[in-house]
Amino acid sequence: MPGLPPAVLLVHAMGRVARAMRFYEYEAREIVRRAGIPVTDYGFVTDAGEARKVAERIGGPTVIKSQVLTGGRMKAGGVQFADTPEEAQRHAADVLELEINGHTPRGVLVDPRAQVKQEYYASVVWDGTARCPLLLFSDMGGIDIEQVAREHPDHVGRQRLSCLLPAQDFQAKQAVAAAGVTGRALTRLVPILTRLARAFQDNDLLLAEINPLAELEDGSFVALDAHVEMEKEAEGRQRALLRDLGIGDDEDRGVHTPSAFEETVARVDGADHRGVIQGQDAGFHGDLGLVIGAGGGSLTLTDAVQSVGGRPANYSEIGGNPSVAKACGLAKAVLQKDGVETIAVMMSIVSNTRVDIVARGVIKACLELGRDPAQTIAVFRIPGAWEEEGFKILRRYGVEHFDRSVSLHEAAQRAVEKLKGDATGGGAKPRSSEPGGRAPHQTKGQDAPRGILVREDTTFIVQGITGREAVNLTRECLDYGAKIVGGVTPGREGREVHGVPVFDTIGQVVEHNGGQAPDGSVVTVPPAFTKDAVFEAILAGIGLIVVVTERIPRRDVAQMVELANLYGARIIGPNCLGLIVPGVAKMGGIGGPAQDAAKAYQPGRVGVMSRSGGMTTEISSTLTAAGLGVSTAISIGGDAIIGSTYAELMPLFEADEQTEAIVIYTEPGGRMEAQLSQWVADNDSRLPIVAFMAGRFMDSEEMKGMSFGHAGTIVEGEEDTAAQKIERLQEAGIQVVERIDQIPDAVKAKLGEEAAP
Repeated sequence: MPGLPPAVLLVHAMGRVARAMRFYEYEAREIVRRAGIPVTDYGFVTDAGEARKVAERIGGPTVIKSQVLTGGRMKAGGVQFADTPEEAQRHAADVLELEINGHTPRGVLVDPRAQVKQEYYASVVWDGTARCPLLLFSDMGGIDIEQVAREHPDHVGRQRLSCLLPAQDFQAKQAVAAAGVTGRALTRLVPILTRLARAFQDNDLLLAEINPLAELEDGSFVALDAHVEMEKEAEGRQRALLRDLGIGDDEDRGVHTPSAFEETVARVDGADHRGVIQGQDAGFHGDLGLVIGAGGGSLTLTDAVQSVGGRPANYSEIGGNPSVAKACGLAKAVLQKDGVETIAVMMSIVSNTRVDIVARGVIKACLELGRDPAQTIAVFRIPGAWEEEGFKILRRYGVEHFDRSVSLHEAAQRAVEKLKGDATGGGAKPRSSEPGGRAPHQTKGQDAPRGILVREDTTFIVQGITGREAVNLTRECLDYGAKIVGGVTPGREGREVHGVPVFDTIGQVVEHNGGQAPDGSVVTVPPAFTKDAVFEAILAGIGLIVVVTERIPRRDVAQMVELANLYGARIIGPNCLGLIVPGVAKMGGIGGPAQDAAKAYQPGRVGVMSRSGGMTTEISSTLTAAGLGVSTAISIGGDAIIGSTYAELMPLFEADEQTEAIVIYTEPGGRMEAQLSQWVADNDSRLPIVAFMAGRFMDSEEMKGMSFGHAGTIVEGEEDTAAQKIERLQEAGIQVVERIDQIPDAVKAKLGEEAAP
C-alpha cells in the first residue's frame, strides 16, 4: 500500500495533545469483550494461589502476564509460560514481585496458551491530519505493526471512518480486503473489526488495538491481546464504564507517574474552577523555578531560559484567568521544591488573565513562606490586561518587572543573570510600550478591503453569553466595534448582557433580526455542551464559528468539523482566542480589552496564525512595534484536532491584497506544518512565511513525549519533533527564527526591506 509513512513516536507538547488514560491488559480485554469480540477464557488475579485456580479451570498450558502500565514485559521476565497449575502458581508468585520499569504489577493475567493458526492485527486510532478515526488491519499480526508497514506495506489495509455515523461492515471489509485477505477469513474478520471500531467511537478511545487477533486451529477467532487508551477529557461521560472496571474517580492512569510537585499542583488546580494551572518537573533538574504561561508562552519561555544557560527546576502553565489562590498555590509549590530559592514569573501578553491577580498570587506565596518577594522573584514579565494595577503591587514590594517592550527572551535572560549573581543585568531594558518608530505601513488604499473572515459589518452572536468569561469577552468585542446581535444561554431569555439581548435558541435570534442569520458565532459554553451549541449554529446557517472552549473530547470536535464541512461552515478553534482584523473587527477574546488590543494590533500587512492564543498577541505586538502591523491575526487553537489549519487558511490570505507576508507560531506534535509545507510547494505561494518554533527543549531524550501506540505512529508519519519540523519547513522555503524578537527583521528581509539597526 503506497504512501504509508514510517513509524515514529508522537510528541506530547505538555498538555497540547490529548491526554490519555491507559488501561491494564485485563481491563482492555473486558472492553473488547463488551463490544462483542471473542476473547480467551482468561482470569485476572492478585494472588498466586488464585492464579493456580484459574489455571485449573483452564485445564491446559497457560501464560502468566504481569499487569503493568509500561512496555518491556517480555524482556523483563514479566511474561511466563506454565504447563501445570502448580507451575502457574510459582510463576505468578515471581511475577507479582517483579518491578518493571519502576512499575509494581497490579496483578497477573492468566491466559490459556492458544493453538494459533494465523495471527492478524487490528486497530482504530485517530488520524489527526484527516480529523477522523482510522481503521487499520494487517494479516501479519503478532509483530510490530510499524515494521510491517515499513517492510510489507501491501499487507496493511486502512479505512477512514465517519465521525457522525457509526462504523459499518463495508468499511471493515474494505480494510481487510486491502490487506489481501479473502474467503472465510474475510467474512469472519469483518464483524470483529466493525465492533472494534464502534467500541472506539462509543467509548471515546484514542487507541483500540488487538494484536494479535488470532485464528485458532479450530477455526475460531479470538483477541489474544488488547491495548486501549481513553481520552482524559472524556472520563466524565465514560464514568459508568470506568466504575464497572473498578477504576476510581481519582485514579491517575496517565503515561507519566506524577511526582509530589505535580500532585500538589494538580490538587491546587482541582480545588478551584477558575483558570488553569499545570506543573511538571520530570526531566528538570535545575534551580530556577518557573511560574510561566500559558501553553505557547510556557514552551517559548522554557526554551528561552535554557538558551541563555539557565537550568529550569520545572515546567508550568498558568492561564485562563486564574484566581489569586491558584496563582499562589502554583508559586508556593515551585518555591517548595528542593534547591529552588528564586522564581521567574513570565507570560506572553495576556488577554483573559489579569496581571494584578497573578501579581497578588505570587506575592502572597512569598509572604506565606516567609520570603522577601524582591529577593525571591527574579523577574515579573506579564504585560496585558490590568497590567498597571499589577505593576503597582510589584513596585510596592520592590519586584523587578517588565512590560511588553522587553521581549520574552530578554526577560528570561535577565532572570538567569540575576540567579547567577549579576545584579546589574544585561540587555533587558524597558522601552516604550507604544508602537515604535513609524506607523504600520499600508500598501493599499484606505478604501480597499482589509483582512480575512471578518469585516466592519460582520454580525455575530455569543453562545453561553451569561458565563463569567463570556460577559467580559462580550464587553471587549463591543468596545472594539463588533456588531453582536444577540446571545444564547438556555433559560436566560429576556436578559441583556452589556445591552445585548439574550435568547434561549439561535432560532429566536434569527427571528429577532428579521429572519437573517448572523454571520458568525463565538462559542463559550462548557465542554460537555459545546458540540450541541456548534451543531445548532451550523444548522442555523451560521458560516463562521469561533470555539473558545478548551478540553473538548476529540470525538466531539471531529464531529463538529465534519458537520461544518458538510454545510460549508468554517470553525476556528477550539481552545483559541479567536481572530482580529486590526481597526476593523474582532471575534473572541483575542487582544483582551479594546485599549490593550489596540496596543498589540495595528493595521498592517502581515498575517499571523498561531496555535497559541497568547503568542498570537505576542507576535502581533512585536510586528506592530516594528512598524509592520497586522492584516489579520488568527488564534487557530491548540488542540489535537482543530477546525482550520494553516494550509486551509492560506488561500484566504493569498486572496487578501492587504497581506504581504505570513508569520506562524508552531510547536512539536501534529502534521499541520507538513501540510503547510506541501501547500506552499503545490501552490507557488506569493506570500513569504516566517515561522517560530517553540518547545525545542522537548527534543531531548528525557523530554520524549507519550506515544498513542504503534498504530498512532503510523498515522502521523515521521517523528514530529521540533528539529524535524524545522527541517521540513526550511525545505519548503519557510524561514524559522529562534526568537520572537527576530521575527520583524526576518519579515523585512523577506520583503526586501532594511532590517532595524
